[in-house]
Amino acid sequence: MTDPVFFVAAVPPSGAFELDGDEGRHAAAVKRMRPGETLVIADGSGTWAPATVIANRGRGLSLTVGQAVTDEPPALQVVIVQALPKGERSDLAVELATEAGADEIIPWQAARSVARWDGSADKAQRGTEKWRRTAREAAKQSRRHTVPRVGTLATTADVVSEVGRADAALILHEEGSVPLASSPLPRAGRLLVIIGPEGGLADEEIARLEGAGARAVRLGPEVLRTSTAAAVALGALGVLTGRWTWTASYPVGPVPAVGADRYGKGMASSDPDCLFCKIVAGVIPADIVARTDTAVAFRDIDPQAPTHILIVPVDHQPNVAATAAADPTLAGSLFTMADSVARAEGIGEPGYRLVANTGAGAQQTVFHAHLHLLGGRSFTWPPG
Repeated sequence: MTDPVFFVAAVPPSGAFELDGDEGRHAAAVKRMRPGETLVIADGSGTWAPATVIANRGRGLSLTVGQAVTDEPPALQVVIVQALPKGERSDLAVELATEAGADEIIPWQAARSVARWDGSADKAQRGTEKWRRTAREAAKQSRRHTVPRVGTLATTADVVSEVGRADAALILHEEGSVPLASSPLPRAGRLLVIIGPEGGLADEEIARLEGAGARAVRLGPEVLRTSTAAAVALGALGVLTGRWTWTASYPVGPVPAVGADRYGKGMASSDPDCLFCKIVAGVIPADIVARTDTAVAFRDIDPQAPTHILIVPVDHQPNVAATAAADPTLAGSLFTMADSVARAEGIGEPGYRLVANTGAGAQQTVFHAHLHLLGGRSFTWPPG
């Protein structure tokens, strides 16, 4: 089980530290943490440090704090524009969006929102502050080191302006002509996801948003509540854009040793003379575009197309056929990664080519299983 997270104003230097205040009381009296147990303290902006309990003082904890770490933010920042839900579903929308990974949440006073914050400045401020508290608690629950930003109440004009500043903007709409799963998605930048109220979006709102550059997409066959749509969309985006599959910015260069890589579990089997094993281990630098515990994708140094990426398993196998025989699930995951990378690279439409050269007779030159992902130009048939 992952360590619980507690937020502090600033992560202290390594050494002794007293966790007091509301967080200290919660850790000591509610969580009843005992000497020797471990936790994480974070500043809510991505900096965190591991800590060990030395003593439970009833109203706080005495800790020994380790070295602080600052997380690199996702290359793709997802901003949820959430039309105000009514009643308790308002907090639920924020809670679920935070747990699913939203980077920013903007409350929106849509035309058909039942809940109204625009009656007075005090009401809007109270609503915003409550959303911020909810986001903070949900971040703790989901073991996030970063609390999503919660903006001030937005009008439709404000949302139109946000669309203009974003790299891409999606309107979740049950009558959208394009499914989210097949819609072009950026791999970096700012992605706006707009969610309407219980009563649906007004035609005028859709027209203004689309006029600013937003695209209406259909999330799935079911019609979701406004309070749950963000979480479902974030889950889909986590898979489709790679936010949940691999780190978006893998540091190129050597790692201290095979298996020491913080993004993977290391190589269970390897060939010290294999070029691709050395790339997987970080001994030879490469332009890594995707990485999971079991596979790595990197750009070919001699590209045969505008986009030419190699997908290889972490463990050494001589070719794709051998991988399929030894671990069919792993072999399938290589094709899944290839499709995800293709979408992230913007070559999912109109199409791409996957090549698996197996054996010297098929011109395989590196005897480590790999797929060639090629796209960005037209291809002939037969391939030759």
